[in-house]
Amino acid sequence: MVKQFFLISVLLLSAGILLALSDAASSIMTGDSSTVEQTEQENQIKNITLINHGGSLEGHTPRGFAGSGTGLFVGDNLNANFPEGDGVQAFITFDISPLEGTSFESVVLTSDNVHTRGTPFQDLGNLIVESVAYDRFSPRLWDQETTGFVCTLATEATSSVVCDVTATVSSLLEKGESLLQLRLRLEQAGDSDGQSDMVLFYKRGSNINEPGIFTLDTRLTQQNTEGQKQDQANTALTVPIVVHLVKDSAEASTLRTQEEVGELLKESQKIWNQAGITLEIEIDNQVLSEDLINATATGDFRQLYTLPRFDTSRLHVFYVSDLFGSNGVAVPPHIALIADKTSVDDFRATAHEIGHLLGLEHTTESRERLMFSGANGRVLSDAEITFTREFVQMGN
Repeated sequence: MVKQFFLISVLLLSAGILLALSDAASSIMTGDSSTVEQTEQENQIKNITLINHGGSLEGHTPRGFAGSGTGLFVGDNLNANFPEGDGVQAFITFDISPLEGTSFESVVLTSDNVHTRGTPFQDLGNLIVESVAYDRFSPRLWDQETTGFVCTLATEATSSVVCDVTATVSSLLEKGESLLQLRLRLEQAGDSDGQSDMVLFYKRGSNINEPGIFTLDTRLTQQNTEGQKQDQANTALTVPIVVHLVKDSAEASTLRTQEEVGELLKESQKIWNQAGITLEIEIDNQVLSEDLINATATGDFRQLYTLPRFDTSRLHVFYVSDLFGSNGVAVPPHIALIADKTSVDDFRATAHEIGHLLGLEHTTESRERLMFSGANGRVLSDAEITFTREFVQMGN
């Protein structure tokens, strides 16, 4: 089951294309998810991406009246009933406990989900970030005393923002804190012109807060690799996987296309780059017999092992229409299934179920972790990295 390569890629044999995730064997860069970078000096630097809480510790609150909401936006004249000259601030939270005990070069707050309404920067000034601390999100947070200015996040309309929060995160970790909490606001609350001037942060809708609207991209220093095996710094381990799109199989059939799954798997690969593991993917369309359609409909997924020419030297991931409300199901040692509709990012659900097939169990330590159930975490611990690499090397 183990092959060793210096080039990380996703091979889509049935589509006849190679989705390369790097251009050179000596340098592997994988974008904005948790990554492993290999340099020409064969030293390894690991990048970790944490995502915002997306839950009860986040939202917006206005100044002039007792209220709050889940959406992440700042500015004035939110709607026709908004008090004249009043404004709104937004609050976000990150669990930074995965960074405890690490040494990092930088921690950068980013968002590619920025939207502008009106002329907030011309009328209300720059968008700034302040550090705050609170146990419960409430309307009273407008008057919460800041623990320090962090950065100017934007000075003009833009679709993405970047802010260096290295010093703030370092200070919090030194104090034993596990949460980074930030207030976003414009320099002026409102201007009483009756026009809505807003900066909004969202993926699907302005009133929908969810994990991943903001990220913390952390570049760890070289010392963090000392406890990992030397071969991880030099080579990538390859896990061959056949991805089956269940088609023409009545209610079990997926609506996904090979192109969509190919893009999804690129993102799953970024997560597994943390462990220096390449997912070598072959995609096909799989038609199930009537017996197997009935088996999947009743949750008897182990019957998929009876498929003709089932290759036990590779893992098998099946994309199906529904899994009774579950995002994914692992049926060790070789099979995982992913539903069409998932409550978390589908590429993360795929990476999570692959983790089960590589011997990992659920964790309850942090929602930032890949193996935390029902969340969008993407981080693998050092222990999980070591375990999965040994698991693959042993040919399980």
